[in-house]
Amino acid sequence: MDDGRVELEGIDVGETNELAIEQYRAEIERKLVRRQDMVIMPQMVTLYLLAYLDRSNLGNAKLQGLVEDVLNGNDDDYGWAASIFYFGYVMFAIPFTLYGKRFHPSRFMFVCVLGWGVSASAAAGAFNFAGLASSRFCIGLFEAGFAPSAVFYFTLWYTRSEVAFRTSIFVGMAALSGAFGGLIAYGISLIKTHFARWRVLFLVEGLPTIIFAFVILLFLPDRPETANLFSNEEERAVSIERMNRGQASEGHNVLVKRHVVSGFTDWKVHACALVKMGHDAGLATISIFLPNILKSLGYTNTQAQYMTIGPYLVAWVVMLGVCFISDKRRTRGPFLIGATMVSIIGTALIVSFPAEENPQIALVGVFFMVAGIFPCIPLGIQWATDNAGAESKKITAICILVVAGHCWSILASKSFPDREGPDYVRGYSIVLAFLGLSCIMSIVLSVRHRIENARRDKKYGKPNPIMPVDTAEKADKAPMFRYII
Repeated sequence: MDDGRVELEGIDVGETNELAIEQYRAEIERKLVRRQDMVIMPQMVTLYLLAYLDRSNLGNAKLQGLVEDVLNGNDDDYGWAASIFYFGYVMFAIPFTLYGKRFHPSRFMFVCVLGWGVSASAAAGAFNFAGLASSRFCIGLFEAGFAPSAVFYFTLWYTRSEVAFRTSIFVGMAALSGAFGGLIAYGISLIKTHFARWRVLFLVEGLPTIIFAFVILLFLPDRPETANLFSNEEERAVSIERMNRGQASEGHNVLVKRHVVSGFTDWKVHACALVKMGHDAGLATISIFLPNILKSLGYTNTQAQYMTIGPYLVAWVVMLGVCFISDKRRTRGPFLIGATMVSIIGTALIVSFPAEENPQIALVGVFFMVAGIFPCIPLGIQWATDNAGAESKKITAICILVVAGHCWSILASKSFPDREGPDYVRGYSIVLAFLGLSCIMSIVLSVRHRIENARRDKKYGKPNPIMPVDTAEKADKAPMFRYII
């Protein structure tokens, strides 16, 4: 065929059989997506679960005596140990990830996973601030290459109407890791050991990461053009064709400089970064300080650790549901705005009703805050990638969002010192301001995308949703490209 669509073997491609061809193509796609889900998703979600366990176990380690054993009770040093992870992340996210596009995803992610697994396990041997800080910095360094590359990796295999739900399953491991992390920490607190329990915690959560690095090296497929995932070349052709509906493939050895520059200079990318700043400020608050927040509600250290399970499980369910509907409706902005408002309400409840006076209302606020934040993480970053157009601009946008979000995470992680507890009015006020900014920018982008889509429809006509879009030259400025609202 000369219309840009894939030839299907054994099928009469005459006009009278067009419907049969599309039905056959759709059935192949469904089988391909199921196979991708079975091979790719278990590996990727396990990786993010391990990543978030290794990233966020500092809060549980604090309740098990880390500050007294290593930091001589210095709460400021603990704050810096929490923050230095983000310094490593921010410094290396852009160069590490952009350079990583030149390599096969499985090989690049192997290096990242092995690096942070070794660093996380090494934290068990820390005896002073320098040792702990070095470990946390290296975890941030290697995760800086993994997380943005993983988000980009999903866009190589899933279309814009599929990717947010898969990303939510991936990011959902952050919510489940909170539940698992609390459960693991609670279990370790009950065992008898000659070692400090926080050292055991770091080893139990770090060593599996090292093992799993070799799993992805052997079994994670790279991209449709080269993977051994397909039964025949017809399936490979269909997979490549369906991914080209939203953008033109560049290949794993290619980084198009003009699209990288476009990513750094496009105001829409930076607006998405502002959206992510607010959400990451809230996420950093949750991941590092939720056990302490629950402790301020009157629970003991042990109770606070397993009480984290409830909010995280609720957040996980809400996130999957919201992102599934978002994919089906091919809409991001309204869902981001709604979820952000839920988180704002929860944070406002925590600030307005101090835990010592109104523990029940404060606990409801915790559930609202966590359940509102988590859907925003996959929706926000996928909104930026959905609307980037070209692969190189897409991965650049991911880097910018990740760096911007983690810069504000550094401030958020320093905003909850023990001396300001249990109310933490200053810290929650900062988070509220960031969430308000996220909500405003989401509204601005939603309105802008709707207006621009209408303008292009009027000027160029509405695009055929099953036809490839040539974004090789102009990325999201291609005439037939349409923004996800």
